[in-house]
Parts: sequence; structure tokens; C-alpha cells
Amino acid sequence: MQKSMEKTAVWLLTFIKGAAVGSGGILPGLSGGVMMLAFGFYEAFLETLAHPKAGLKKHWRILLPLGLGSVAGFWLTSVFLAKIFSLYEREATCLFAGLMAGMFPAMFRSADQKGKDRSPAPWAALIITALLMFGLLELLELGDGVNLTPNFWWFVVTGSLWGMTMVIPGMNSSSILIFLGLYLPMTEGLGNLDMTVVFPWLVGMLTALAALLRVVAFFFDRYYRTSRYCIIGLVLASTIKIIPLQYSGAGELFLCIALGIIGFALAVGLGRLDNKIISRR
Repeated sequence: MQKSMEKTAVWLLTFIKGAAVGSGGILPGLSGGVMMLAFGFYEAFLETLAHPKAGLKKHWRILLPLGLGSVAGFWLTSVFLAKIFSLYEREATCLFAGLMAGMFPAMFRSADQKGKDRSPAPWAALIITALLMFGLLELLELGDGVNLTPNFWWFVVTGSLWGMTMVIPGMNSSSILIFLGLYLPMTEGLGNLDMTVVFPWLVGMLTALAALLRVVAFFFDRYYRTSRYCIIGLVLASTIKIIPLQYSGAGELFLCIALGIIGFALAVGLGRLDNKIISRR
């Protein structure tokens, strides 16, 4: 009975985390790859993409609820949560920033436990990638943006960018799509299940996944700790960049701080619950 309850708890937790991954892939400032890495699913995801048969056999108990949760989170965000996010952008952003901050200790532990390279190279890679990502996000924010006319090929581009965020944690496709004027047409089309948007978006996403998979897998195999520190640098820059700097008043500021702390505590609590369940198995 206890084992059955634990399996159900693991399934529900993984589904909820999958929903966060799906939401992170579409909300501005966030990244589905970041959420997947932070929750500890990134390597299973890459392994399954590289070797589908062996990966599914090994990880299907995780990937099934993760995939279902991701689809649910992505679709619900397209339909409902994007509107809520637009109404309470600062509060929601601070909650997500706290959530990601609470995952950094586990990310460092994972990189240090499996990585053999003890040279300063990983830290140098972290600093360089964090600065480059921060600079890119600054340029996108300062730019006036462009308004492209959405068509089949531009929706392929939107799917490609979203696929890249899954393989390259820290990359935020939403910021780029907002800059190009394609974010709203994409989210509306996906939310309404418009096949003229969904089909090219899927083509672009799958193409990007196939093109980048072997490159990322190569670096993880040869330079594991340095690659993980690069990704942590990308995540760090993304997390810092999404923190709001302007507030309507002291009340909103304190509310955002409280939500950030709640997000941090939630991430730490989920990590401890995961470890507790795993240690019993």
C-alpha cells in the first residue's frame, strides 16, 4: 500500500513538474529547458531523443507523466495563464525567479558529482556564458522590435526557436519572438489548435531538436562538468534578467519578495521530497 502511494506521489509530482516545463516554454522570460534541467529531467530527455528505444525503455515511468504534464502546461498557458501572466506579470515573474533560484544548489551538486574536471575551466565557462546571455537579453530588450507578417515559414521559425530552448537551457525563445512580433500570433494559434500554426510549429521544433541533439550530447559526453556549468551560467543570467526592477509601490514590492521566497522554498521542498521518496525505493 505504501509503495503504491509513493508511486502515485512520484507520478503526480512529475506531472506537476512537467506542467511547469510546458509553461516555462511559452511564458516570456522563462525557458522549458531551464525547468527541465532544474527538475533533473534534462539528461533523461536527451538520452531518449538520442536513442528513443533504449531511452523510453529506461525512462518511460518518468517521461510519460512529464510529457503529459508538459502538453497540459503548454496548452493551458497558451489559453489561460498567458492572460493571467499579463495581468500579474511582476508577481508571477518573481515567483518563477524564486523557484529557479531554489534549484541552483541541486544543479551544482549534480554537475560536481558526475563531472571529473576539477580545473577552473567550468567556472570560467559559467561566467562567460552568463555574461553573453545577459548581453543578448539586454540587446533584445533595448531593441524596438520588428513586426513580421506571420506565415508558414515564420511559424516554422517559432517552432525551431522553441525546440532550441528545450535543448539549450537558458535560451528564451519568447523574448526573441516578442522582438520579432511573432509571439502573440504563435500563442493564439497554438491555444486555438489552428493547424496552420500547429503543423509548421511542430516541423520547426522537431527539426531543431534533431539538429542540435548530437552537438549537445557530444559536449556532455566529453566535457560534462564544463557543459553543466555553461548551462548554469545561462540559467543564472536568465533568472537575474527576469527579476522586475520597477514596482507600483511598497505593497507590490513586498508581495513580490514574498512570492520569490515562496518559490524558493517550494523548489527546495520539492527537492527534499524527491530525495526522500528516492531514498525509500
